[in-house]
Amino acid sequence: MNLLLFLAILPVIIFLLFIYLKDTQKEPLKPLLLCLLFGFLSSIPAIIIEEIIDLGNTATSLHSFALYSAFLGAAIPEEVLKFLTLYFFIFKKSYFDQNYDGIVYSVFVSLGFALAENILYVLDGGIGVAVTRAIFSIPGHGLFAVAMGYFFSLAKFSNTNKQKKYLCLSLLVSILFHGIYDSILFILGGIDNKAIILIMFVALIALMVFMWKFALKRIAKHIHIDKELLS
Repeated sequence: MNLLLFLAILPVIIFLLFIYLKDTQKEPLKPLLLCLLFGFLSSIPAIIIEEIIDLGNTATSLHSFALYSAFLGAAIPEEVLKFLTLYFFIFKKSYFDQNYDGIVYSVFVSLGFALAENILYVLDGGIGVAVTRAIFSIPGHGLFAVAMGYFFSLAKFSNTNKQKKYLCLSLLVSILFHGIYDSILFILGGIDNKAIILIMFVALIALMVFMWKFALKRIAKHIHIDKELLS
């Protein structure tokens, strides 16, 4: 039990440190921990909402089932809850004063959620699940959050006319990434054709590579802007 709990928590800590240590002006510890806590607690309404939504899943084909479960049953409620947490607790705060901050706070909210989810899955599934989720699921939630935080910061530091546009993109892009990711996983979990399994696995790897490139580019962009403003 202790080993599994450690394996559930470790990848979350690693990704948080990866994001946190890149910050040129470190954020106050209290709001970071609160974001982590609120993200963790948001898993409770997410589970309830997802259970209710799942009752309406009457899809007869694997692909329609996967899309319904991935987008309506997971990506939309989870990313909306993360976004609302981020918006109401961070958007107007005085310590949200740099472009990179949006990414930092977004990742802390998202990985708070992912931590709760990971503990449940790993304690139930064991070491194999822990390793798989450390490679895919935890970075996945972190990368969805980088996309959300990137546009969230653009909304914060843009003029009023562009705020709604960037806030919408903050939510929609994270939902899109999350929904595509989960769709691939649901399809992988529902087939036994080796050729299709290989194709979907390649698609999963391609998506992860794309999201990493997207995230690293946006992280570097916001950090560069912040350094330019400080110089």
